[in-house]
Amino acid sequence: MSQATANLALPLIAAAQASKHVTHNEALTALDSLVQLACLDKDLAAPPAGPREGDRYLVVTPSPAGPWAGLSGQVVRYQDGSWIGFAPKAGWFCWVVDEGDLYTFDGTAWIGFRATLTAFQNLARLGVGTTADAGNPFAAKLNAALWTALGTGEGGTGDLRYTLNKEAAARTLSLLMQTGFSGRAEIGLTGDDDLHVKVSANGSAFLEALRVNRSNGTLAHVAGTAAAPALTPAGDANTGVFSPGADAWAVATGGIERLRVGSNGRLGLGTATPRSTLDTGLGTLTGAANDYGQAQTTLSGGGSVSWGGAGGRLRWTGRFLAMPMSRPTAQNGYIAITQPTTDIPAAQCWDNLARTADPTGIVLTPWDALYAVHPPGGTASSVTLWVVNYASAFVAPSNWLLVAAHNGDDNTIKLGTGAILRAGGTATAGTDAHYAPRLPSPDNTLNLGGPANRYALCGHRRHQHLRRPREITPGAAVRGGDRGLGGAGQADRHLPLPRGGPPQGSGRAAPRRADRPGGDRRPRGPRARPLRVRLHLPRRARPRPGGIGRDRGGGRRPLRLSQRRAAAVPGPGLRGAAHGPRGGVSDRTGAGPGSGTARTPSAPPATRSSRR
Repeated sequence: MSQATANLALPLIAAAQASKHVTHNEALTALDSLVQLACLDKDLAAPPAGPREGDRYLVVTPSPAGPWAGLSGQVVRYQDGSWIGFAPKAGWFCWVVDEGDLYTFDGTAWIGFRATLTAFQNLARLGVGTTADAGNPFAAKLNAALWTALGTGEGGTGDLRYTLNKEAAARTLSLLMQTGFSGRAEIGLTGDDDLHVKVSANGSAFLEALRVNRSNGTLAHVAGTAAAPALTPAGDANTGVFSPGADAWAVATGGIERLRVGSNGRLGLGTATPRSTLDTGLGTLTGAANDYGQAQTTLSGGGSVSWGGAGGRLRWTGRFLAMPMSRPTAQNGYIAITQPTTDIPAAQCWDNLARTADPTGIVLTPWDALYAVHPPGGTASSVTLWVVNYASAFVAPSNWLLVAAHNGDDNTIKLGTGAILRAGGTATAGTDAHYAPRLPSPDNTLNLGGPANRYALCGHRRHQHLRRPREITPGAAVRGGDRGLGGAGQADRHLPLPRGGPPQGSGRAAPRRADRPGGDRRPRGPRARPLRVRLHLPRRARPRPGGIGRDRGGGRRPLRLSQRRAAAVPGPGLRGAAHGPRGGVSDRTGAGPGSGTARTPSAPPATRSSRR
């Protein structure tokens, strides 16, 4: 029969053994040492100083010293002033207090539990340096983490791929970065399968900064503003590009928008609302030589143009033409502006109020200007009408052609053709009269009348302000010379010949003798009797060499023109019926309505009366 137990080697009491208590006490001491085995340390090579009764140590050093000599690999206990060793068996567990680790004896050596643990399966929670909870079943509290690839020499591929997966596209898979447990940035697939980069200032409201499309790889960024553009250079937060709205793109410098491309493809420099393909706003543009040729194009045509004045309408029956235009600027070589039949939209009017327009005309308010905007390279009819107002600062872009401008002072309208119409006036291109107001400069020419009844008053830089009489008889012409009104010779040479030409059957043109001092020498032959024009001077006015109507004080006196007709004369007309050495009066066509006294006597007037 064995003297000890098989597993713990506890001594057994033999039959009729003396001092049975000694054997029993040894067995109890062994149980106290090995049951719930926990050793204070395992790294000592010799007993510690001042051990306490019952202290246990695990001796793993191959050559322990002192009282532990020969006890390598055993569990030792301090008992009654000496060290007792217990030889372990395979499978024993020992908790090492100073390491907080559990060791197992494999039959040869003590192995730490952490070293023997090679797999974790189906863990509910795992905390590294902290406590995992239901909301965070895996938690780690550490200052650094290292992931490295398993090399090819270790049986790996040398690659390292961190894989995350979500259930469906509508779910979220992201990496959330926090400060003080408040979110500040998020990267991942949030709500779809595109890659999103978001930021937050408070942890609750997130702004999307970037998005990468999963289908084509395109990159979208936040819209931004002029003060905070979406894409900026490092160190310059208010300079860059941004999107001011849908289908629009802009560039800002110094927090101010400088350039914009609108959804309609128009480019604006210095303006956020480009009005044409290239709009320089209130600035100046220097472009290619074929872009509208300085844009100072004069219109022609228009058919019959009428102006109703304030509250009335501007209407033209034909088309205004701007030509010639270079082919790169206008495909057809010209630009045509036709009468609109629908209202001009509010977006194209300076005050954001639509302008009424229909076949009867366009309503323009005082100081309104109507422009035709033509896109470079467009066809002849590629024109939109815009209304601006001269009461505010405005510089027309190079592709804006003036159609008409309403003068709020005198209620006239100036056409792009150069004609000026009074309220209620009408002008027909190429035929009818164009009203011209009194000009501030004395060096001017006033041409009035139609093709059948024309006259001209010509001023000169030396005389005083030329005052237009209230009414002047059509058919008379007076030109001022270098000595004042009446000082120009051959006045009729400044006008075209009247319609009709020389008398039929005469075989020759009527001679011109208006340039000869002393009056007219009448051409011989039937029907060649000229008209006479009288100059009515005030009593105080005295004719002087080189001028008519100069009073004693050297000033001007108003004069009145009248004409007398002896017979119907279809010939060239009167030459110098009354003139000085350098001036005269000429009638080309015949009498007409006016303030002058028109008479048709039965006989020609006397030479003396015609020269008064």
